[in-house]
Order: sequence, then structure tokens, then C-alpha cells
Amino acid sequence: MLPPLSLPSPNLLNKLLVPRRIEYLVLDQNFIIQAISPHAKRFADSPDDVSPGKDVRLSFPELIGAEETLIAVLHEQLAYFELKAIARSSSPDLPLYIDLWIVNHLEENGVKQLVLLIEDVSQRMVLEQSLTQSAYEANLLLSALKMAKQHAEEANRAKSDFLAMMSHEIRTPMNAVIGMTRLLLETNLTVQQRDFVEIIRGSGNTLLTIINDILDFSKIESGKLELEQQPLNLRACIEEVLELLATKAAEKELELAYVIASDTPDIILGDITRLRQILVNLLINAVKFTHTGEVTVSVVARRLAPKHCSSSSKSSPRYAIRFAVKDTGIGIPSDRLNRLFHPFSQVDSSISRNYGGTGLGLAISQRLIEMMGGRIWVNSEVGQGSTFFFSIVAESNQPIANPANFQFAGKRLLILTNNLTRQQNLVLQAQAWAMVTQVAQHSTDALNWLNQEQPFDMAILDTQLSEVDDFSLVTAIRQKPSYRELPLILLTPVDKLEVSQHKLTDDYLIYLSKPIRQFQLYEIFSRIAVDQPLRTILPSPNLTSAYAQLADRLPLRILLVEDHLINQKWHC
Repeated sequence: MLPPLSLPSPNLLNKLLVPRRIEYLVLDQNFIIQAISPHAKRFADSPDDVSPGKDVRLSFPELIGAEETLIAVLHEQLAYFELKAIARSSSPDLPLYIDLWIVNHLEENGVKQLVLLIEDVSQRMVLEQSLTQSAYEANLLLSALKMAKQHAEEANRAKSDFLAMMSHEIRTPMNAVIGMTRLLLETNLTVQQRDFVEIIRGSGNTLLTIINDILDFSKIESGKLELEQQPLNLRACIEEVLELLATKAAEKELELAYVIASDTPDIILGDITRLRQILVNLLINAVKFTHTGEVTVSVVARRLAPKHCSSSSKSSPRYAIRFAVKDTGIGIPSDRLNRLFHPFSQVDSSISRNYGGTGLGLAISQRLIEMMGGRIWVNSEVGQGSTFFFSIVAESNQPIANPANFQFAGKRLLILTNNLTRQQNLVLQAQAWAMVTQVAQHSTDALNWLNQEQPFDMAILDTQLSEVDDFSLVTAIRQKPSYRELPLILLTPVDKLEVSQHKLTDDYLIYLSKPIRQFQLYEIFSRIAVDQPLRTILPSPNLTSAYAQLADRLPLRILLVEDHLINQKWHC
């Protein structure tokens, strides 16, 4: 344990602020005292015997010391004599420290004298010693703090290494559990058995998510997480994340949409895995805490000024890209926003009980965003929802596409949807392909546009309209002779896609699940541009039967490299 740090007392410091007091002795050539200041006597060995006419060598033997010094100054062999801090030993408990100056003085009549100037510096010496001791103790304390900090950092690294190792060791058998349950679900099971296996698989996936969070957090804490810098398609990344959550959003009847500003580069350099992880964390929370309404993602970009470098540098343009994940959920109280980004912290203790989670997702996202050169913040109001913003800095060398080069440039597109975010996204995408768009928010508006004999080449219709169902809407459009072969793209929730596909059979109609993906639109528009009829998407084949015939259709020899025996088994 360190000794307590002792500092000079306030009283001692106050005493040092008094004016300096210098006493004097005047001696003749025989060292006889000619004059003495009143308080100079206290420096003598016997103060009562000190008076003019006394030999200074007898009254102040310890103060004067060697007689040779007085003689040398008197005969000008020394210009003056200065002696610092003589300690009088007669009082060891309270030593007296004195500064002494001896000066040769010549009177007007030519008589030489010695003047002794004496200053009591005891208080100053005590302070200096105290400060020296305090500085020594402070250095000890500082060294101890540095050592404690070093030990804490080493312990933290050891903890992170341990967590990383244990997370890996736990994740390996968990993958086997999930894989085996997936295989078990493809066998003939009773309803009760299937329910049990589904519970096992769901719990296994939840546990695996927690383990992955701990592994990522430990990697970040130990400084072992590195980001890749590879070209990635920003729009595709967002669409993939939305597609992952589409089923969960559809179960809660939530609208899921996104919009990307037209000046945002599609291809950037970055780590798609980590960017996807950030978006998944934010969108999972948004869907989890939203019971009605919608969850949207919006992206805007701003080109940054070039770095300080020579004009000949060929570095790619850099962009500050800002994402916003907005929901219409329960919201967060303002006095609890500061808890969001702390590891293992929840806004409320009831959150983990009612909604689950470890409190690591946002903390990991914040660290990843900071590694990408950005930051994360949130605006929220209880009962009105939340918007999580985050920004990153990325390079992009994507060439700007010429809209006139698309084969469906100039085509007229009718868009019917009451979701403003989806509407904006479809309009921006169509305009990027040099298409002409007309927007309607209600079915009556769309039908009015069609009744005006507008020469539309295709239409995108949202089936989730409160005033009309998709069957009635398509029937009303097909009653118009000029629109019996108008290509119609119907947007439906992912959980209703298979049912919707059997409602209508039309060579010029196709169902797509929401949120819609760019490549799907591009493929459909390309088929329409060359007058190819659209076929209704058939339901996916039964996976079990497909797996059963796969070996017959593809008799391949596969090399499996896996050191875990259970994983070897379920992979095979």
C-alpha cells in the first residue's frame, strides 16, 4: 500500500508569505562588535551576553566558524563571503537554518569594517524539505498508478483473449446443434416432435447470436478486429439485410422500405460483413420494438474535399455516407439515451426480460462505426418511435452510368403505393434508368390515370391498400382493352407471396415480395423492354424431395475439411 501523500500545511505556507527580515552585525578590524540589530542576538549561543564591545568570535562561535574567513574578507582576499543554510545543532528538535553574508565595508575615514548580514531561512528550508518529500511521494504514486494501469490493460487483454477463445469453442458445437436440428426437420416428424425441434433450433440460433456478439466484442476490446477494404454494392447490402428481416416484419404487419439518395455511389470500398452487421443490429431492434407502422432505411452521401496531397495523386473520391434507420415503435425516454451504447447495458431492466438481448449489439455497432471513421447517434420520443443515425467514410471509384444507355430508357411507369419511402425509392430508381414516372397513392388515382388513356408501358402496384384488394384492382385494369396486356408488377408481403401467386393467372402479371430489390426490377424491366410476357412465379419446390434427388442428379465427389467430428457428420 502506498504511504499517504503529505503536503505542507496551510499555516506553514502562510508563514512564508511574510516579508524577509535580515539582521546585521558590524565588526571592527579586531572583530569586536560595534553595532548589532535587536533581533540578531537570538542567533548567538548565549543571547544575554551579546552586546557592543564583545568579541564576535566568543558570542557567535558556531555562526562565525573559521576565523580565516573573516580575515580573508577583511584584507580583501575575498570580495565577500556567502554561506547558505547553516544549521545550528544546539536544538536538534527545531533546527535553525541561516544564510550568512560577510561584506568588507570601508568607512569615510578609511577605517575598514565587516558587516555580517544574517537571515533566518528555517521556514523556507522546512518547506523545501516538505515539498521534496511530497514530490518523492507523488512520483511513487504516479509510478504505482502507471503499474496498476499496465496490469489492468494486461488483465483486460487476457480477458478478451479468453472470451474470444471460449466463444469460438462454444460456437463450434452450437453450429453442430443447429445443423443437426435442420437435418432433423427434413425428416418425417409428428407435429409435437417438429414443435420441439423448432424450439431447439430457435434457442440454438439465439444462443449463437449471443456468442457471436461476445466474440466480436472481445476481438474489438483486444484490438484484434481488422476491417476489410473491398468493393461492395451498397444498395445490395441494404436489400439483403431487409430481406433477412422481411418475414419477421410481415408477421407484425410492418412496412419495410428503404431509399437511397440519387447522388450516393452504389459501389464503395469497405467491409460488407461489418456494414451488414451494423444494419442488422439496428434493424432487428427497430422491428423488435415496433408493433405498428413501418421501419425504413434512408441513405444520403456527401463528397468530401480531397486529402492534403499533391494534385497528381490518383486517390479515389471519398464520401461521408449517412444512414438513418427509422421506426414508429415505442421510443426511448430522453433520460435513458445515454445507456444505449454501453456494453451489457439496457435502457430498462425489463427490456431484456420482455424483448431479449444482451445489450452488446449497439456497443459493437458503435465501435465498428468508429473504426469506419464515423459516429452513431439517436433521436427518439416515447410513443413516437426512434431514428438511429450513423455515418461512415468510404472511397468510391464507381463510374457514373449514363441513363440513356438502359434499354428501357424513356418507358412510362405508373407507381401505386401509399408508402412514401417506397414511393420515393421507386421514383429515384426509375429516374436513374431515364424512365418517366407517374405516382398515385390511391387506387382511384391510378385508375383515373389509366382512364385518361395515358400510354403507360408498365405499372407497379402495392397490394396492401386499404380501399381495394389486388384481385379487384387488376380486374378493373384489365377491363380496359388497351391495358389487357399492360405488364403489372404487384408488391405483396413476403409471407403472403405464395398465396397471392394463385389468385391471378396472367401472362403479363408478376408478384414480387416486399421490400423489392433492384436486380429484380432490372430483370423485369428488361423483359418488358423486349416484349417478353411475364409469368407468375411458381412456388418453391419441396426442399426435402429436392435434396433426396440431388445426389442422383449431381454425383459429385466432395472433399470436406473439418476437424470437428459432429460437424463432419452433419455436413455429410
